[in-house]
Amino acid sequence: MSNASGARRLFCSKPFRDLEIAESGDAYLCCRSWLPVVVGNVWREDIAAIWNGETAQAIRRSVLGGSFRHCTACPFLATASGCVRHADAVDDPDERAMLDAGNVVVDGPVLVNLAYDRTCNLSCPSCRSELVVVTGERFDALASLQARVLDGDLLDRIEWLNVTGSGDPFASRLYRELLRAIEPAHHPRLRVKLHTNGLLFTPDAWSDLGPIRERVAHVEVSVDAACAITYRANRRGGSWETLLENLDFIASLRRRGPIRHLQLSFVVQANNWREMPLFVELGERVGADRIFFSALRNWNTFSEPEFAARAVHRPQHPEHRLFSASLNDVRLRRPFVTLGELAPGV
Repeated sequence: MSNASGARRLFCSKPFRDLEIAESGDAYLCCRSWLPVVVGNVWREDIAAIWNGETAQAIRRSVLGGSFRHCTACPFLATASGCVRHADAVDDPDERAMLDAGNVVVDGPVLVNLAYDRTCNLSCPSCRSELVVVTGERFDALASLQARVLDGDLLDRIEWLNVTGSGDPFASRLYRELLRAIEPAHHPRLRVKLHTNGLLFTPDAWSDLGPIRERVAHVEVSVDAACAITYRANRRGGSWETLLENLDFIASLRRRGPIRHLQLSFVVQANNWREMPLFVELGERVGADRIFFSALRNWNTFSEPEFAARAVHRPQHPEHRLFSASLNDVRLRRPFVTLGELAPGV
């Protein structure tokens, strides 16, 4: 994927700032579904070596050169939105310095995304075919991986810890124990992002996190529906009523702090695209800072015919024309709505 001839140069800061750790110990410089190149493995190398290794440098070089050739499915490249911006519009001082200097060896990472425990209280068809709860020897192995990842002074060096890119932070015993063990006073720069389905995000669960609560600055809630019937289908095992109750609680944390940014996310598919405008209204009601829509992807949970029947964003889908026309709804054009690769004209 590259810039068209004559197009303004693009820049993405993620490969210069982010590190994701998968359950195998493999490391990536972005979400592995968008940039699926392994830059190292934490079982064999320390993070400092991985961070500025040859593969990491090659990825950064492709960004600076404008080819983005390693980025296979980024929803932002086509629209220069989100983490991707026109290079001449980059105004963050650190990112501007990276861009101007053209360095592929950089300090960091700034953000570490923990994506090694797939434990979740739901079995959403878009993500998995069955409920995943890590126990026994597998739990012990991941606990060892977690200890290795967070060994030394990593929490002192990074600014953001993202929990989780793999399951749910409140369903995972491993992640809950980690968060409860962090002493904020020992890591003055550290802030936390929680990515959750929201169903276990109750006042009691929030209280149980302990002192780290004061550092939870960003919360993303994945929903994929705007009514109870669709929610039950897309969030298998979930309760729409419980979600709404918990969203009200999360919204209260956004209003009074410590949460500074609340995002609601929605994977678009054949059974929910008509609810996109209503989802924006739900986001407005709870005071979300961002509504994020993304296209359905096949994580080996669907046969190709099943995926084709669900993937309304594909031009060959029988409802694609109606879906594309619906994207002109004024509610989907509000400034806090991100359509990414779904945006008209992309």
